[in-house]
Formats: sequence, structure tokens, C-alpha cells
Amino acid sequence: MILAKTIDGGTGTYLTNLLDTKNLLKNEFNFSVAVLEEPIYMQRTNKNFYYMKKRDYSLQKYSLTYKNLSSFIKELFWIKKILQQTKPNIILTIDVNCNIHSALSKILFRKNFKTIFTTHSDLDGNLDQKSTTFLKFILKKVINLFYNRADLNICVSKDLSNSLGSSFGIKSKSITIFNGLEMSGSPKKNSRSVNNRILTISRLDKQKDHLTLLKAFELVIKKIKNAHLLLVGDGPLKNELIYFVTKNNLDKNVEFIGWQNNINEFFLNSDIFVLSSHREGFPYALIEAMSFGLPVVCTNTPYGPREILDGGKYGYLIPMRGYIEMKDAILELLENKEIYKNYSQLAFKRSHLYTSKRMVNEYANVIKELVKD
Repeated sequence: MILAKTIDGGTGTYLTNLLDTKNLLKNEFNFSVAVLEEPIYMQRTNKNFYYMKKRDYSLQKYSLTYKNLSSFIKELFWIKKILQQTKPNIILTIDVNCNIHSALSKILFRKNFKTIFTTHSDLDGNLDQKSTTFLKFILKKVINLFYNRADLNICVSKDLSNSLGSSFGIKSKSITIFNGLEMSGSPKKNSRSVNNRILTISRLDKQKDHLTLLKAFELVIKKIKNAHLLLVGDGPLKNELIYFVTKNNLDKNVEFIGWQNNINEFFLNSDIFVLSSHREGFPYALIEAMSFGLPVVCTNTPYGPREILDGGKYGYLIPMRGYIEMKDAILELLENKEIYKNYSQLAFKRSHLYTSKRMVNEYANVIKELVKD
């Protein structure tokens, strides 16, 4: 059984690849998926999918309120019901909330299953942003207690895997399996168009820091009047970002696309991909943009992009919140054809390190080894 909080966005892409593991296991396993929040965009109707409740964007902070504790307990007993129906041999859980639920379920309900915890985001960064100093101290102890009970911890980047030990004192077995994508045989882009289109694809929330990108873009259009910024995605900060665009007279140059099921056309018709996040694990959108040969400009978050871009060798790494540096990188790519071509080729080459075939093979091997044990 796969247990996730939500399956929109990157988690949905990850899940799609993960379910392909079944084919490599020669259908020896039945896969079921339990999701705490119904997807808004990536709808899946299948008898092996179970959904608990509607998506809730309200939880921006961790707190020990009655509402949050009540919600957590309801989730726990809903998971118990699904466990009784599916009787899994292995539970693979996605990120901290579900990882803790899996460990608690095993302890409280005396269930005999193996546990695989997967970590896709910056745990330390999440706690810094969403909790008080005291609550962070408590939650780090909780994470240490439960993650050490996992049969296996899987992280999506090497730095993230190392952080489980250095920041949380986790000593149980931990490995790295990079996220993967289906790759094309040749880059879709190798030269800049005349449209000067800048693309970003991500949730519209605080973590993704679109305000830094908008500040950089405001400076870009002072030099390149016809530059155009496309924001693909949705989220709780959409109205705030639209207000910023209107207030700063960027309406003619900035377009909010909303959620899209098929994003290939945006990669094909854009010139540069930008990711302005404060925190990442191993962003699918970044790898996907590179697989189309798009040069990328990305903030140097603690985990993920730095590893993907090999410290800046395969794309621009700029300081977080560094809108001046972001503006400079974008202008250099738009104004210099040779630099653009070079980073386009480098991005495409690097993306082929992260294939879905490799990812699926590694997960299949992990599952087979756990069953042997």
C-alpha cells in the first residue's frame, strides 16, 4: 500500500512512476493507494484508490490545536480501516505526516507489515517555517523516534538523505533513489525563440516564492519590453500574486495559466525555465524542463536543485530571494545566443541521468529485498 497526503503536482508524477514498479515485479504484488486528501486536479478513479477527505489549504503552520489533533486522530483511524481492507505486506509512505501515521499504525494496531518511509522535501526547512522553536524541538524528537522504526528510509536526494542523520539523528537504513521521468530522444529546444518567454511551473504558495521571480521579471522587462512570464499552477497565494502584478503594471507581460494536465506545450513554447523556491526535495518540473533542452535558472535551495545542476554546471544557481541575480541570469540567457545554446545542451544532457526506468528498477529491487527479509 502507498500512503500519501495528496497526489496533485509532483507527488502525482512520482506515484505514476511508482505504480509502474508492479510490472517489474511480474504482478506478484497488488498495489493499493490511500490518500488523505482528494486530488483537485489529478483525479484517479480506481477500485484500488481510497480517498479520505477534501483538500485543505488552511494548514500553513504546525500547532497543537484541538482542530489539528482531532484531524490527525481521524486520519489515523481512517488508515486503520484501509489497513483492515487491504492487509498490506509493505506500506510505502510519502513525507513526514504519512511516515508518522505508518509507524503509529504499526505500534497501536499491532499490524505486521514492513515500512518504507520516503522523504521528498526539506524537513528542517518545513519545521522552521511552520512551527515555533519549542514545537520544532518536540517534532524533531518525534521524527527521530518514528523514523528510526522504519525498515527503510528513502530520500530523493543524497543531501536530503545525509540530513536525516545530521539533523534528526536517524540511524535506521537510509538510501537515495532519485525521482525519474520518461525521456525523449532529442531536445525540443536548442535555440531561443523571438518570444522571450519565461516559464515557471509550481504550486502558488509561500515555499515557491513567486514574489522573488516577479521582482526579477519586473527588472527584466525594463530592458526587454516584450518579455513574457507564464506562471503555470494554482494555490493559496494566487490572489496575492495577481494583486502584485496589477499593482506593478505587469498585467500585459505576466500570465497566470492555472493548473494544466498537459504541460508539454508550455515547455515547447518557452525559452527559459525558472524555479524560485525556498525549499525543494528533488523537483520534477526542473528535470522535465531540462529534458526539453530549456536552460534553467534556479535558487540554490538546501536540497535538490544544487544536486541536479551539479553546483551550477548544468544551469544557473542563484541565492534564495536573490531577484537581482535572477534578473541577471535571465538577461544573460535572453541576450547571448551562445550562452543560451550551451546551457540548453547541458540541461538536456544532464536530465538523462534521471530516468523513470532507473527509478522504477531501484524501487522494484528494494521491494523484493524487503520481502526476502
